[in-house]
Amino acid sequence: MIGSRHKERGLNRKVTTTRQRRRQHLMEVKVRRETARRQNSRKVFGFLFRLCFFTLLIGGAYYGIREALAHFLFENPEYNVRQIDVVVAGDMSRADVLEAAQIKEGGNIFAVDLGGISRRIEALSQVEDVEVERILPNKISIHVEERRPIAWAAPIGAESHPFNEPTSVMLDPRGYALPKSSRTEYVNLPIIWVRSQILEISPGVRIDDEAVQLAIGLLQKVQTAPIGTRFVIQEIDLSKEFCLIARDRSKMSVMFGFDQLDEQLAKLGIMLEHFESMHAKPATINLLVQRNTPVTFAQNVVPVDPAEVPAAEATPTPKKGSKPAKEPPIRRALPVNPQPRKTNRG
Repeated sequence: MIGSRHKERGLNRKVTTTRQRRRQHLMEVKVRRETARRQNSRKVFGFLFRLCFFTLLIGGAYYGIREALAHFLFENPEYNVRQIDVVVAGDMSRADVLEAAQIKEGGNIFAVDLGGISRRIEALSQVEDVEVERILPNKISIHVEERRPIAWAAPIGAESHPFNEPTSVMLDPRGYALPKSSRTEYVNLPIIWVRSQILEISPGVRIDDEAVQLAIGLLQKVQTAPIGTRFVIQEIDLSKEFCLIARDRSKMSVMFGFDQLDEQLAKLGIMLEHFESMHAKPATINLLVQRNTPVTFAQNVVPVDPAEVPAAEATPTPKKGSKPAKEPPIRRALPVNPQPRKTNRG
């Protein structure tokens, strides 16, 4: 029994040679390589299929949405521009705004470039701010705010009004040059006398000169300060390089320094209030000096009311047939030196 078992065990052993083992390894490598190749091909094909599917899906959705928008919005006559509201805070007319905006009624409201309209209108020199709004279904609203001039800028030495000077311009509160206007409220604006080189600019360009900016700031401060009722600036002279010379309607001249305008205005207000209580009219005030401010006064001239002057009496005209009045006799002048007396000699 024992011998038979050993014989069976010997028969169950797998006898392989070195050549057989090499062939077996080669077959296993080939099988694994083919399997990996098939798996890679299957992955690539699946990726390409999913890519094509999602591409077609996105393209179809885009095409469908575009057609829907075109049908319901862009090609719908209900959304054509039928009304253009233009509101202008200034002198520009509706035609000027529409010409600059390059917009007409009839086009689709969604095809209107609101940003382009704003940029074209803001390119005008007199425009400060633009607001364009799309109001569904068929309305475009344009609100334009023009620059408001605060003063004239004219060359020093000009003899006529700045409106008649070819190089003069108007200035807004930020110092932008504006084209001249003949409106009544603009003709009487304060005048800033500047060097002629500063005025070599085009409308819409900002004047960055320090003295000009200080003069504009002085005008704004005076208008908002309580002193504005006592000192209404008519002109500011920038001929001096170290100060501003402001004159009011009564030709009172005040010299301001470039620094601390608020403190100088407060000091001027106290001085004018004191002079008003004294019934004195100053002619010049030099605020460049902090203490013992130099002041000169105008001569007190009492104006004559024409109603109080008596009219000259009319000379009566002689009647016909009446003798003319005799002229008063003209007496001869007597000698001043007395004649010597005659004495009798006897």
